[in-house]
Amino acid sequence: MQQFRRTLAALAVAATLPTIVLSAVQVTLALNDERRTTEREMIDRARRISLMVDAEVQSDVTGLRALATAQSLAEGRFSDFSERARGALSLEPSWRVIHVVDARSGRTLSSIAADAQSAVGALESPPPSVDPRRAHPVLSEDGRLLFVSVAPQPHAGPPRYIVTLGKDTLVFQRTLQANASPGELAALVMADGRFLGRTINYEQRRGRFATSHLREAIARGESGVYRGVTLEGMSNYTAFWKSPATRISAHIATPSWSIDQARIGSALIAIGASFAALAIAVALSWLVLRELAERRAVDTALAQAQKMEAVGRMSGGLAHDFANIVAAFGAGLRLLSREPGLSERGKTVLGELEGAVDRALALSRRLLDFARVQDVALETVDVPSALKTIEDLVRHTVGPGIEVRYDIAAEAGAALTNAHEFEMAVLNLAANARDAMPGGGLLTISAAPSQTKRPMIDISVTDTGEGMSDEVRQRALEPFFTTKPAGQGTGLGLAQVVSLARRSKGDVEIESAPGAGTRVVLRLPRAS
Repeated sequence: MQQFRRTLAALAVAATLPTIVLSAVQVTLALNDERRTTEREMIDRARRISLMVDAEVQSDVTGLRALATAQSLAEGRFSDFSERARGALSLEPSWRVIHVVDARSGRTLSSIAADAQSAVGALESPPPSVDPRRAHPVLSEDGRLLFVSVAPQPHAGPPRYIVTLGKDTLVFQRTLQANASPGELAALVMADGRFLGRTINYEQRRGRFATSHLREAIARGESGVYRGVTLEGMSNYTAFWKSPATRISAHIATPSWSIDQARIGSALIAIGASFAALAIAVALSWLVLRELAERRAVDTALAQAQKMEAVGRMSGGLAHDFANIVAAFGAGLRLLSREPGLSERGKTVLGELEGAVDRALALSRRLLDFARVQDVALETVDVPSALKTIEDLVRHTVGPGIEVRYDIAAEAGAALTNAHEFEMAVLNLAANARDAMPGGGLLTISAAPSQTKRPMIDISVTDTGEGMSDEVRQRALEPFFTTKPAGQGTGLGLAQVVSLARRSKGDVEIESAPGAGTRVVLRLPRAS
C-alpha cells in the first residue's frame, strides 16, 4: 500500500510538470518575441531620425543648387555672387559659410561667412573635398560644420565651379535629442565613423571616431542590431539605420541587461523544470517496474499478462507526456541557439543540451513502441475539421520543397476513431510521402465517402514520388519493415496507421508503382 501511495504521488507530480515546463517555455518565447519587437521599434526610430537628417541635408542641397545657378557666378562676378550668398546665409540660421572652388584646380575663389565668428579660420583655409556628384556630406575636423557641395552644370562642357556649404551641426543634434527616448543613448554617425551628434557628451565627442563595434556594424550592413560597449563603458544593444543617400547613420543604444536578464532567467526556469520532469519520470518508471517485478514472482501466467498490459498503458502515457516536455524544451533550445551574440561557451552548452534532448526523445520513442499494444477510446471525429487542424503541422513536416494540396469533400462527415491517433496517422503518411519525394513534388490529402457497402470514409494521402515495387508494396504494412538504411527509420509509421484502422474497424490500402507515385487510403467507419 505504501508503494502504491508513492506511485500515485509521483503520478500527480508528473501530471503537473508538463504544464509547468510549457508555461516556462511560453514565457521564454514571449520574452524573445518582446525583445524582437523592441529591436524592430528601435530600428524604426533610428530610420525615422536618419530620414529627418536626410530631409534636412536634401533641403540644403536644393537651396544651395538654386544659389549656384546665379548668373553672377556663371559670369565670374564673385563680388555680386557674394552679396547674394550673404542674403542666403541670413535666411538660413544653420548656414555658416559658403565657399566657391575652381572645379579644375581646387583653388578657393571666394568664401562668404554668416558672421565674424564663422569667418575665423574658414576664410583662410580651403573647404574639405566633397564630391558634388554623390552628395555625401563631409564633417569638419572639429565636428562643428557639415559640408555639402553642388556643381552647377553649364550648357556645354564640364562644370567650372563647385559651391560648398558649411552647415552648423547643432541643428542635427537638436533633431537627435528631440527624437531619442529617456534612458537611451542615441547618436548620429558619419560614413567615416565620426560622431555628428550624440545625446551624451556631445561637446566632447562630436567630430571624434565612434567605437570599433559601431564602425564595424555600419561597414557590414545598412541596418540591424549589434552588441557593443559605449565610450562611457556601458554594455548595450544598439539598433541602427544608415541612409543610402547621405550615408549618415542613426544609432539607438539600450543597456544590454534590460534585454538579457529576463531571457536568461526564463531559460534557467525552463531548463530546471525540464530536468525535474526527467528525474521524476525516471523515478516513476523505476517504481512501476519494481512493483511489477515483485508481483511477477507470485502471479500466474494470466496475472502476468495483465501486468504487462498495465506497463504498456502506463509507459505509453508517460512517454507521450515526456515527449511533449522534451520537445518543448528542444524548441526553446533551438530558439536560444539563433540568438545573436551567443558566446562559444554558450553554443557548446546548447549543443550538449540538444544532444540530451535527442537521447530523451529516442527513449520516449522506444517506450511508445513498447506501448503500441494498448487500445484507444473511439470517438466521433469530424474529418474535415481534424485535417484542417493539422494543416500547419503537415506543411512543417514535409518542408518547403513539397507543395501540399487539400481536396476535402463537403459530405466527408465524421468518422468513428480516435482523434489523436487519427492526426498522428495522417502525419505519418505525410512523412512517408516526403521521404518518397527527396527532390520535391506534390502531396495531395483528400477525404470523401467510400464507395463500399458499409458507411465508410476514405482519407487518401497521394504523392508524386518514386513509388514502390510490388514486393515493397506487399510488405509495406508490416511492423518494423523499412527500406531505409539502419538507424534512419523504424518502419513503425505505417504500422501505426494499420493499428488505428484495425482498432477503428477500418482498413488500409496502398496503390503504387515504380515511378508513378503512391496513394495510401485510410478507410474508417462513418459515425452515426
